[in-house]
Amino acid sequence: MRIRKGLFRIFVMFVALALIAVACGDDSSTADDPAPDPDATAPEPGDPDPEPGDPDPEPEPPPPPDTAKDPAEATRAETLIVDIDSGLGEDPENFNPYSGAQRDAGLSQVLTDPLFLLNILTGELEPWMAESIESNSDATQWTLTLRDGVQWSDGEAVTADDVLFTVEMLQTVPELSAGTKFEGVEATAVNDRTVRFDLTESNQRFALSSFSTALASQAFFVVPEHIWSTVDDIATFKNYDPEGGWPVFSGPYELDSVTDTSFTYLRRNDWWAAEAGLVQLPQPLKVRFVSFGGEEQKLAAMDQGDLDWATNISPGAYLALRQGNEDVAAWSENAPFGQLDLCPRSLEFNHNNPILADANLRWGIAHLINREAVIDVGYGGFGAPPSRHFMAAYPALNRYVDLLDDAGLTDKYPFAITDDSMAAARLGAAGYVKNGDNWEKDGQRLSLKISNYDDPTINNLVKILVEQLTAAGIDASQDTMQIPDFIDGLLKAGFEAYVFFGSCAGSTVDPWQAMDSFSVRHLPDNPEDAVGGFYSNTFRWSSDNAVAYGDIVSEINTLPVADPKIDDLFVEAMELWLEDLPEIPLAQHPIIHPYSSRYWTGFPNENDPYIQAIVAAPTFAEVLMTIRPAG
Repeated sequence: MRIRKGLFRIFVMFVALALIAVACGDDSSTADDPAPDPDATAPEPGDPDPEPGDPDPEPEPPPPPDTAKDPAEATRAETLIVDIDSGLGEDPENFNPYSGAQRDAGLSQVLTDPLFLLNILTGELEPWMAESIESNSDATQWTLTLRDGVQWSDGEAVTADDVLFTVEMLQTVPELSAGTKFEGVEATAVNDRTVRFDLTESNQRFALSSFSTALASQAFFVVPEHIWSTVDDIATFKNYDPEGGWPVFSGPYELDSVTDTSFTYLRRNDWWAAEAGLVQLPQPLKVRFVSFGGEEQKLAAMDQGDLDWATNISPGAYLALRQGNEDVAAWSENAPFGQLDLCPRSLEFNHNNPILADANLRWGIAHLINREAVIDVGYGGFGAPPSRHFMAAYPALNRYVDLLDDAGLTDKYPFAITDDSMAAARLGAAGYVKNGDNWEKDGQRLSLKISNYDDPTINNLVKILVEQLTAAGIDASQDTMQIPDFIDGLLKAGFEAYVFFGSCAGSTVDPWQAMDSFSVRHLPDNPEDAVGGFYSNTFRWSSDNAVAYGDIVSEINTLPVADPKIDDLFVEAMELWLEDLPEIPLAQHPIIHPYSSRYWTGFPNENDPYIQAIVAAPTFAEVLMTIRPAG
């Protein structure tokens, strides 16, 4: 049974565009991938995804789940095993979602319930723990109503006081990490089920930006006030006491055990959503999230039947596994096999560095890059659409990018063109001269260190970028880092340049969130301080153009989604952005999360796109409610 059937829908878009399936995660690919299968046809350049085949017939509803059996006694066939997207965490006994917990190891998928589920295939914000959210006429006041009967795993009722406590906790404890800190918001518990949010200024996207679930890193997790209010130091609180029944959340599973590499959860037969008749209990009695290590280990586990849903597999490795195992499939039958990610890959710059703050330098580097060769190497010959913009290439967003073509800005600012003479003009304007084979300024060779977190696809993208820039006369180098170190450098402006997805803020039908990733409003007063999150102007773009751009982005936020007035404002803002080119868009990223039907069927794919196939997001819940035992 699918969650969204029978639910009231809150539409967050006013355009009737069907979105392609997308996900946010970190794919992987290697330079040693097997040669492409000639029968695996890549999409035409610029196409977001191959055309899907005929829709699968509506599956039979799963049988009523067995509640008599103890979930702790679940067999392999009654257990769902899922790959941990981010790998090993630093502290497996930390279940504080706002302070160091590993959110993609079950916390956001099976322990917690979101207020709403954002279906990025349809643009709908689907009620879940909440029943509705409505605004007044000028979007300065929003009223959220909880469902009746929602309960914590310890039997206490989930009330408006829990939502209010969580909001005020995020507002007052600066050490906590969250997608929103509710700045300029006053929350009030009107009654047990109703919370009112009074905003200091109009925000048409308050519900979407505060409570959407496109990204686990941005998700809002309600915490139980009756427990957390007794904690002395919430910033260091781990929310872990197995003997005391912690962690306490409201989701369909409870924690059974943790190790350094795995998290095991048992189904709660008293889960409130099943008790209320909203959905059936999920079919798996037990869910295990496991860190298998590298790609080779994941593939071996899936081939042996020890993994049901993997994350971030390279195209060549996936194809090799599929050819030898008929149970394995992914989103698409055709190359590049995955959905387009919410997070396009770009070459990004630290604008706190006075050398890299020069727009002419960045434009010069852009004209030295051969993006087709970068994509070919990075994706093992299976292809990925080159980026026309910093946003994901979804139909509703592509309409805005087309406006730039119509306005002549694509021709005026051709960042995707590889041209030595154009590069020389720009580098010359930045004060550099070609001395033999090298670009120099004041006798010093131009150098550029490009950092990245350790991921096979990004490793290869950076490798070929370094090779191209070195051949062009720049002393380029690569610095591959472990994820915790990379995140620290990202937030604290610790790099020169880096390949990442700093504009991946959740835009699917509306450009505002991605555009806001470059807004100066995110910058700290002290340039050495960390920014608030991955998508909070980690570039430190702060030029005069950046200030003017931010003003326009703020104006867009006063308009409803798809308001026609956004069109001209988007073009105006993007001319400022293109003139400065704060980052260089590279590729739209196909993400491959293969699944095995040996034990479970009903995973989403292009023929049955009931929800995005994101392992590391709260929308995992709909997959959990839909899959059923094989055979």
